[in-house]
Amino acid sequence: MTDPFDMKDPSAAVALFWRVVFCDPEPVEPDRDGWRERLFHRLLCLLKPGFRHCFLMRRLAADAGGSGGWLIVNPHSARLDILEVADTGTGQNGYGAHVARLAGTGRVHVLDVPQLYPSSLALRPWFSCVEVVKHVTGLKPPRWVLTPGQLYDWIRRHGPA
Repeated sequence: MTDPFDMKDPSAAVALFWRVVFCDPEPVEPDRDGWRERLFHRLLCLLKPGFRHCFLMRRLAADAGGSGGWLIVNPHSARLDILEVADTGTGQNGYGAHVARLAGTGRVHVLDVPQLYPSSLALRPWFSCVEVVKHVTGLKPPRWVLTPGQLYDWIRRHGPA
Protein backbone atom coordinates (compact mmCIF):
# COMPACT_ATOMS: atom_id res chain seq x y z
CA MET A 1 0.00 0.00 0.00
CA THR A 2 1.29 3.46 -0.87
CA ASP A 3 1.62 5.89 1.99
CA PRO A 4 0.18 9.24 0.79
CA PHE A 5 2.28 11.09 3.35
CA ASP A 6 5.49 9.91 1.63
CA MET A 7 4.43 11.21 -1.76
CA LYS A 8 5.95 14.37 -3.17
CA ASP A 9 2.87 15.05 -5.31
CA PRO A 10 -0.50 13.81 -3.95
CA SER A 11 -2.11 14.31 -7.37
CA ALA A 12 0.06 11.43 -8.66
CA ALA A 13 -1.85 9.01 -6.43
CA VAL A 14 -4.66 6.86 -7.71
CA ALA A 15 -7.77 9.02 -7.89
CA LEU A 16 -9.68 8.66 -4.65
CA PHE A 17 -13.38 9.42 -4.60
CA TRP A 18 -15.79 10.00 -1.76
CA ARG A 19 -19.46 9.25 -2.11
CA VAL A 20 -21.41 11.99 -0.32
CA VAL A 21 -24.79 10.69 0.85
CA PHE A 22 -27.54 13.21 1.65
CA CYS A 23 -30.43 11.90 3.73
CA ASP A 24 -32.62 12.45 6.75
CA PRO A 25 -31.13 11.66 10.17
CA GLU A 26 -32.01 8.61 12.19
CA PRO A 27 -35.20 9.02 14.23
CA VAL A 28 -34.89 10.09 17.85
CA GLU A 29 -35.63 7.53 20.54
CA PRO A 30 -37.18 9.30 23.56
CA ASP A 31 -36.08 6.64 26.05
CA ARG A 32 -32.46 6.75 24.82
CA ASP A 33 -31.85 10.30 23.58
CA GLY A 34 -31.68 13.32 25.86
CA TRP A 35 -33.51 16.62 25.50
CA ARG A 36 -30.63 18.18 23.53
CA GLU A 37 -30.80 15.48 20.87
CA ARG A 38 -34.58 15.77 20.68
CA LEU A 39 -34.35 19.58 20.33
CA PHE A 40 -31.64 19.32 17.66
CA HIS A 41 -33.75 16.79 15.74
CA ARG A 42 -36.70 19.21 15.81
CA LEU A 43 -34.47 21.96 14.42
CA LEU A 44 -33.31 19.66 11.63
CA CYS A 45 -36.95 19.16 10.67
CA LEU A 46 -36.93 22.79 9.47
CA LEU A 47 -34.53 21.83 6.68
CA LYS A 48 -35.55 20.43 3.32
CA PRO A 49 -36.64 16.76 3.57
CA GLY A 50 -34.00 14.39 2.25
CA PHE A 51 -31.29 16.99 2.91
CA ARG A 52 -31.17 17.16 6.70
CA HIS A 53 -27.95 15.16 7.12
CA CYS A 54 -24.97 14.10 5.05
CA PHE A 55 -22.17 11.59 5.48
CA LEU A 56 -19.31 10.13 3.48
CA MET A 57 -18.52 6.67 2.22
CA ARG A 58 -15.47 5.42 0.30
CA ARG A 59 -14.93 2.05 -1.33
CA LEU A 60 -12.16 0.02 0.28
CA ALA A 61 -9.84 -2.16 -1.75
CA ALA A 62 -10.80 -5.81 -1.86
CA ASP A 63 -8.51 -8.26 -0.14
CA ALA A 64 -7.54 -11.58 -1.71
CA GLY A 65 -10.62 -13.44 -0.54
CA GLY A 66 -13.28 -10.76 -0.32
CA SER A 67 -15.16 -8.03 -2.06
CA GLY A 68 -13.82 -5.16 0.03
CA GLY A 69 -16.11 -2.89 1.91
CA TRP A 70 -16.80 0.74 2.70
CA LEU A 71 -15.22 3.33 4.94
CA ILE A 72 -18.03 5.41 6.48
CA VAL A 73 -17.47 8.85 8.01
CA ASN A 74 -20.73 9.81 9.73
CA PRO A 75 -20.75 13.01 11.80
CA HIS A 76 -23.41 13.31 14.49
CA SER A 77 -24.18 16.21 16.79
CA ALA A 78 -22.29 14.62 19.69
CA ARG A 79 -19.74 12.36 17.98
CA LEU A 80 -17.99 11.37 14.77
CA ASP A 81 -18.43 7.76 13.67
CA ILE A 82 -15.69 6.30 11.48
CA LEU A 83 -16.68 2.78 10.54
CA GLU A 84 -15.50 0.07 8.20
CA VAL A 85 -18.50 -1.79 6.80
CA ALA A 86 -17.84 -5.13 5.16
CA ASP A 87 -19.56 -5.62 1.83
CA THR A 88 -20.35 -9.23 2.68
CA GLY A 89 -23.03 -9.63 0.08
CA THR A 90 -22.44 -9.97 -3.59
CA GLY A 91 -24.25 -8.11 -6.32
CA GLN A 92 -27.34 -6.43 -4.93
CA ASN A 93 -26.80 -7.53 -1.30
CA GLY A 94 -23.85 -5.30 -0.32
CA TYR A 95 -23.91 -1.99 1.52
CA GLY A 96 -23.10 0.02 -1.60
CA ALA A 97 -25.96 -1.63 -3.46
CA HIS A 98 -28.27 -0.86 -0.53
CA VAL A 99 -27.40 2.87 -0.72
CA ALA A 100 -27.82 2.77 -4.51
CA ARG A 101 -31.31 1.23 -4.09
CA LEU A 102 -32.24 3.99 -1.61
CA ALA A 103 -30.97 6.59 -4.08
CA GLY A 104 -33.07 4.97 -6.80
CA THR A 105 -36.19 5.44 -4.68
CA GLY A 106 -35.31 9.07 -3.89
CA ARG A 107 -34.91 8.43 -0.16
CA VAL A 108 -31.23 9.46 -0.32
CA HIS A 109 -29.23 11.54 -2.79
CA VAL A 110 -25.68 10.58 -3.71
CA LEU A 111 -22.87 12.56 -5.33
CA ASP A 112 -19.36 11.30 -6.03
CA VAL A 113 -16.59 13.83 -5.44
CA PRO A 114 -12.84 13.36 -5.89
CA GLN A 115 -10.50 13.69 -2.94
CA LEU A 116 -9.01 17.19 -3.22
CA TYR A 117 -5.82 18.39 -1.60
CA PRO A 118 -6.23 22.14 -1.01
CA SER A 119 -3.04 24.12 -0.69
CA SER A 120 -4.37 26.63 1.81
CA LEU A 121 -5.58 26.47 5.38
CA ALA A 122 -9.30 25.72 5.76
CA LEU A 123 -10.76 27.04 9.00
CA ARG A 124 -14.07 25.49 9.97
CA PRO A 125 -16.25 27.60 12.26
CA TRP A 126 -18.16 24.73 13.88
CA PHE A 127 -18.67 20.98 13.87
CA SER A 128 -21.51 19.94 11.60
CA CYS A 129 -22.05 17.23 9.03
CA VAL A 130 -21.57 19.76 6.23
CA GLU A 131 -18.29 21.08 7.66
CA VAL A 132 -16.96 17.53 8.12
CA VAL A 133 -17.81 16.67 4.50
CA LYS A 134 -16.10 19.86 3.28
CA HIS A 135 -13.01 19.22 5.37
CA VAL A 136 -12.54 15.52 4.62
CA THR A 137 -13.11 15.89 0.86
CA GLY A 138 -11.18 19.15 0.52
CA LEU A 139 -14.18 20.96 -0.97
CA LYS A 140 -14.08 24.75 -0.72
CA PRO A 141 -17.57 26.14 -1.29
CA PRO A 142 -18.42 29.65 -0.07
CA ARG A 143 -18.87 30.18 3.66
CA TRP A 144 -22.64 30.59 3.26
CA VAL A 145 -22.96 26.88 2.34
CA LEU A 146 -24.16 25.67 5.74
CA THR A 147 -26.86 23.05 5.21
CA PRO A 148 -26.76 19.68 3.44
CA GLY A 149 -29.20 21.00 0.82
CA GLN A 150 -26.98 24.01 0.08
CA LEU A 151 -23.92 21.76 -0.21
CA TYR A 152 -25.75 19.40 -2.58
CA ASP A 153 -26.88 22.31 -4.77
CA TRP A 154 -23.40 23.87 -4.78
CA ILE A 155 -21.70 20.62 -5.82
CA ARG A 156 -24.30 20.06 -8.57
CA ARG A 157 -23.89 23.64 -9.90
CA HIS A 158 -20.16 24.15 -9.58
CA GLY A 159 -18.65 20.70 -9.44
CA PRO A 160 -16.30 19.57 -6.73
CA ALA A 161 -13.32 21.71 -7.78
